[in-house]
Amino acid sequence: QEPFHYFLEPSEFVRSTLCYADGVGMSSELMIDRAYFDNLVVMYVEQGVLYHEQYGRKITACQGDYIFADLRLPHKYYIDAKIPSVIYWTHINGHVALEMAQCIGKISPLPFCGHSEKIRETLLEVSVCC
Repeated sequence: QEPFHYFLEPSEFVRSTLCYADGVGMSSELMIDRAYFDNLVVMYVEQGVLYHEQYGRKITACQGDYIFADLRLPHKYYIDAKIPSVIYWTHINGHVALEMAQCIGKISPLPFCGHSEKIRETLLEVSVCC
């Protein structure tokens, strides 16, 4: 079984009215460095350490932490190859998701790092449905 799954592109109605995921996955090898990707993302650290660099900030997320980030601007995220790591992720899209990100960004600048068992449970539930 693949460690990730992308869903079909939803209708314009869904894109304009809902917050939706376009894929979920699990990574044990990870190094992304790019200028643009049309998604928001939630990445949960099941095991190990995840580093996320954006806007000149470097965030370190450890086991049990998650990162919520806007990938439409230059970003880099990676794991340390020396530390066994497992990362669960999902992309989040839609006009509602962008509004949500803007609201969160007013309170705490994105990328945002937090700690939540509920995020883990939700990502696992969604990935089982695939």
